Amino acid sequence: MITGCNQSIGKAIAVKFASKRANLICAIRKEKPTFNEETDLWVEKYRENIDFVYFDLKDEDSIKAVFKELIKEKISIDILINNAGIPLSSFLLIHQANKMIDEKIRRKLKLTEEKVPYSMPYYGNTSSCTIPITMTSQIWEKLEEGENELVMCGFGSGLSW
Repeated sequence: MITGCNQSIGKAIAVKFASKRANLICAIRKEKPTFNEETDLWVEKYRENIDFVYFDLKDEDSIKAVFKELIKEKISIDILINNAGIPLSSFLLIHQANKMIDEKIRRKLKLTEEKVPYSMPYYGNTSSCTIPITMTSQIWEKLEEGENELVMCGFGSGLSW
């Protein structure tokens, strides 16, 4: 079972497993016809079974329901790759007074450095301006590309504006 297999790394992992003739259970949040069409091509190319389950990892009841159904159908899972998480278009923007604190937060949340951009090395501690400066100097191109999910967190003097 591979969660988050409809995009990016999860998709690449699913294709790799399919190419190795593995039976896959693709777990995604909601049904997307374009993704189903893609996986039909995987089935044609690799001649393997690809099953879909739909659930949101934030919803414990939907997770339980899916696994209850898998047990009922006697479908075993040999490998679980939990790839779902923060979307590729999401960023955590935090007030940057102290790199050590910021890194501790990033690691605790299990986010990559790419998901928590920094502007402090270029501009120093800019107090409450850190978040907008980071948006405009570090991820502006990605923000212009389309929909993005941003989590912004200010603390200490970062909340002064």
